[in-house]
Amino acid sequence: MKINNQYKAIKCIFQSLHVGESLILNKPRIIYGNKVYISGMRLKDEFLIIISNNKSRKALFIYKQRWEIETLFAAFKSRGFNFESTHLTKLDRIEKLIALLAIAFCWAHLIGEWRCLQKPLKIKKHGAKEQSIFRYGLDHLQYCVLNIYDKIDEFEKCLKIFIEKLSFAPP
Repeated sequence: MKINNQYKAIKCIFQSLHVGESLILNKPRIIYGNKVYISGMRLKDEFLIIISNNKSRKALFIYKQRWEIETLFAAFKSRGFNFESTHLTKLDRIEKLIALLAIAFCWAHLIGEWRCLQKPLKIKKHGAKEQSIFRYGLDHLQYCVLNIYDKIDEFEKCLKIFIEKLSFAPP
């Protein structure tokens, strides 16, 4: 990117940000002949740079929402539920299964959060958790179900956590 008639790495613009702080550039920039708007956020060891063709102060927020959806669908697919393995083709059945998977995802994530309070996930050398909170909860739920006779108390605790959370949900 050109700054003061010199080409510099785009991250130079965001270098002074603190972790979690964001910056939205007001004017569009030309990148490879395209007029774009740039937003950025400093993460722990890297930067999140959002480039958009629309001027929007909500670019980082929209990206966060999109990333949450991507994470959900990753859990539906290869990171948990193997949705593709069902080979469903009828729309009404697909819709029902997605609704059930969404509920199961929420339950697994809640259990993962609860387990993190008891036994936090280890952090790898590169700074990422050893597994996702969702996977941590899903593995625990699977363990309880597969060993239901020995882990009935633990399974009931998982049910109670889920039911309590439902009772606080807004109408």
